[in-house]
Amino acid sequence: HQRVVHPTDAAGGRTSATLGRLRMNPSMVGAIIAGSTLGLTSGVYDICWTLLLLARGASGLEIGISWTLFAVPFVVVAKPSGWLADHMDRRTLVLAGIGSSALLCASYPFIHNVPLLVVLGASEALSFAAALPAMQSLLTQGSKPTEVGRVQGLFATFQTACTAVAAAAAGAAFAIASCLPFVTVAVVVVIGLLAAAFIW
Repeated sequence: HQRVVHPTDAAGGRTSATLGRLRMNPSMVGAIIAGSTLGLTSGVYDICWTLLLLARGASGLEIGISWTLFAVPFVVVAKPSGWLADHMDRRTLVLAGIGSSALLCASYPFIHNVPLLVVLGASEALSFAAALPAMQSLLTQGSKPTEVGRVQGLFATFQTACTAVAAAAAGAAFAIASCLPFVTVAVVVVIGLLAAAFIW
């Protein structure tokens, strides 16, 4: 067993630590892939959701309500989602939650009813919220305490990078065809989930 030492500077703060190499395990790798798919979806929504609603004739009020209703489920179901993560197979929760999100994502461009789009967007947030605690649990499962920070950092890096890439491409894709960014990212998400399921 290797002891981890935290040298301190003159002010008494930690400056460095002798850390072993980060161990990659299937639980962590699958969670990072799943988190990356969420990043891709978020990037598309950040750019294209408002554009889609405007193209469907939505008012500013309807657009604002849609974003609000997407945020509310994260607050409402946070505790139940954590309970589910402790009482069900976390892999199933992640795959089902993100999988249903991908199906909804692919369907949005083909729906022309604004109220229905708003309701479906809010229901998709429930899928996101149900998957997140389970995914975070899988992320650090099997990791040593000295690895958790680096694992979280790696996860955030991949997720943010995927959000940035999707956001950068989504606007141009929407200009070509409104369905292109939604369907493309949904297909990529499904492929990512299949990879995560295989790794798990």
